[in-house]
Amino acid sequence: GAVLELCLRAGRRTLLHSFIVEMCAAMVSSAVAVGFFHFLPAVRDANLIIIGTMMPLVPGVAVTNAARDTLQGDFVSGCARILEAFVKAFSAALGVGIAIYLYRALNGGGL
Repeated sequence: GAVLELCLRAGRRTLLHSFIVEMCAAMVSSAVAVGFFHFLPAVRDANLIIIGTMMPLVPGVAVTNAARDTLQGDFVSGCARILEAFVKAFSAALGVGIAIYLYRALNGGGL
């Protein structure tokens, strides 16, 4: 979680788009979790660590606001907000996927 927050703070100082910042933060924090799994014998399930660190990136409030806007009749605003929420969720998933793919490619399988 601390690694995720450090990456997000460093990314916000740059002029990069939030999609790239969140993807890179998810990738780095997932890589750290996978590193813990690989190098520390006490860590038995890296998936739980990855899920726990990715929870701050889940756009739950944005989805709720999108549903509220849509139910109030603001269809354009609701569609825009739900699309933004899905793009943010996709960026986090892409970052985690890249980290896991790289681990599997370098170590020949299993996580």
